[in-house]
Amino acid sequence: MKKTYSIFLLGLGLILGGCGANYYVKQGNKKFDAFAYADAVTHYSKAAAKKPDLYSAKKKLADSYRLLNKPVEAEANYREVVAMPESEPVNQFFFGKMLMQNKKYDEAKKAFEEYAKSVPNDPVVAELIDAAAHPEKFDSKLDTCAYKLTQIDAPGFVNAMGASPYNFGYAFSGETAVEGKKGRDPYNGNSFIDLYFIKKDKESLLSIV
Repeated sequence: MKKTYSIFLLGLGLILGGCGANYYVKQGNKKFDAFAYADAVTHYSKAAAKKPDLYSAKKKLADSYRLLNKPVEAEANYREVVAMPESEPVNQFFFGKMLMQNKKYDEAKKAFEEYAKSVPNDPVVAELIDAAAHPEKFDSKLDTCAYKLTQIDAPGFVNAMGASPYNFGYAFSGETAVEGKKGRDPYNGNSFIDLYFIKKDKESLLSIV
């Protein structure tokens, strides 16, 4: 009797564990479809913690991190996704893209070659394979006009983009980190995008104002 009871509890626990994971996937899908990727990550992470081999959770977790422009986290999850038997060819494509962002070119080339098996005549994939094989073509500080690009340190900003010359400086859009939910963009969990101005100081360095 005790043995039967133990087996019943074990079975019940497995069922509840699976249901719990599927519940979080459904909640994550609602956030994902609403472009609230930061919140989607929270739900998919809980689903994956409950059931690590649940493809739908891992796949959507990797996609969410990719859309949040977090290539390190996205790569780690796509690495698990492409090893799953349910994995679709497109996951190799995104895995390769994340590897490229993380400058793991040899692995990226292999991922793109694997994806190319499903789309052998796709010229975009052929170009990506060539780019991964010859990263020196684009992995430099030079643009097509041979101007040297210098990264500007902008403390306090999570993302900065769209710089445009203005009044002896530059206007640009930026996001900052936010604690709590007030003033938080559900897309990525940061502040809503605002407009900022950056100008040169007396030492010809750039400062935020």
